[in-house]
Amino acid sequence: MGLHWFIDSRQRLIVLTVEGPLTRAEIDGMLDAVIGAKALGYRKLVDARTGRLALGAIDLLAIGARVRSLHAGSVGAAAIVLPGGMSRDDEPEDAPTLVARLIGILASAKRPLRLFKGVGAARRWLDGLPAPVAGGPRLPAQQAVTDDGA
Repeated sequence: MGLHWFIDSRQRLIVLTVEGPLTRAEIDGMLDAVIGAKALGYRKLVDARTGRLALGAIDLLAIGARVRSLHAGSVGAAAIVLPGGMSRDDEPEDAPTLVARLIGILASAKRPLRLFKGVGAARRWLDGLPAPVAGGPRLPAQQAVTDDGA
């Protein structure tokens, strides 16, 4: 299993870790869990440094459509930690394009979103944001930016 998640209702935070291949079924399972926990509005820390895509354009389109449909409600801030460097030999040739499209879909929501190279900087940024209040207003939207901090 390439995707692990922890939903912390006290901190209103979801921590997602991608290790190895990431499949559509895993993403759908995680979305089902987040929806079931009524945690869409929670802040999200996504650590994808050791993950790789194991899905194609059709799966990405289906995931994108599902994620976009969730943007009608309140969604929490997202800090995404990406691996440095180029794609690996065991990834599809179009993996960088697919990742860019997925990030574009995530960035279309009205919420703060930042890309990071290190988990520490990502966590500090999320901790500096107000924790969402149950049923409360959306956080202000910000442009997606990158941060080189660790």
